[in-house]
Amino acid sequence: MKILITHQKGGVGKSTVALGFANFFLEQGITPAVIDIDPQGSIATFKAIYEENGIDIFYNLTLEEIDALPNEVKIIDTPPYLYDGVKEFSNSVSFVIVPLKPNLYDAGAIGGTISLLEQNNLLDKTFILLNQVFNGEKREKKTQEVNEDLKKYDATLLKNRFSYSVQWERVTEGLYEPKAKLELENVLAEIMEVTKKKRKQLK
Repeated sequence: MKILITHQKGGVGKSTVALGFANFFLEQGITPAVIDIDPQGSIATFKAIYEENGIDIFYNLTLEEIDALPNEVKIIDTPPYLYDGVKEFSNSVSFVIVPLKPNLYDAGAIGGTISLLEQNNLLDKTFILLNQVFNGEKREKKTQEVNEDLKKYDATLLKNRFSYSVQWERVTEGLYEPKAKLELENVLAEIMEVTKKKRKQLK
């Protein structure tokens, strides 16, 4: 399985989402590889910490090098700009996750990313994931506004959201927080269910 995490804007939670998924698979007994191709190297900076916890970390690998890795699950964290390299994954990626926080700034910046994915025939595999979604009437109102704005895109907007799963302290210590684990289970289950339905429709 190869998972691509991408968004042209920085600060939307790509690295934390990547590590959240990595920790989840690790708990399932699968040693994941996280490939950091972000020049900021947010994940690669803490390579020793993550590898001590059992996650294989690599920096700036080519597609051939990624394919050669023995890991069953490979998670690719992309740079905070329109990354043309997504075209390399068009035939091999299992699915693409575009994370964003529930605010109109992040939502407004997603258009270029969606267009790039569409140009490279990846839109059917693309899932928009709202993260850092917290309780509160005002916050929920903003989240609903963002939901409405995102409906104009053909990519699948996930009903399940992240809140506990993207906090650095939980990511670095491992996902032993039950709520975080449940969020990841629900998101992956939704992705697999939507993917299954799309495959049936193509038959």
